[in-house]
Amino acid sequence: LELVPESTAFGDVFLPRLSGDRTNTDHDSVYLLVGHGQDTNLLFKATLNPARIITCRLETRPLVDCPVIPRIKAVNFSVEHSEFNWFVTKEFDMTHASPTSTLSDIA
Repeated sequence: LELVPESTAFGDVFLPRLSGDRTNTDHDSVYLLVGHGQDTNLLFKATLNPARIITCRLETRPLVDCPVIPRIKAVNFSVEHSEFNWFVTKEFDMTHASPTSTLSDIA
């Protein structure tokens, strides 16, 4: 870890890492240690330039025993370094719903 001198602005710590050549990914993550030398230290990891998903689509008719693979358009994204979690939402019987039902009634 690199010791950063005391600063009055949070941006003073991160802005120098955003400028310059961004092809080097060594500084995409910055660790911030708060309370250095005290009894309790807090360590934060800040990620610069996180992945941004632009679109994500699934096929409307998946086939049995075939993997479901999304079509993803993204920036600063790598499939090899990503984890996909699939889940099924709770089914809601609309026959018993009142006209004033809200999303909180479904959950």
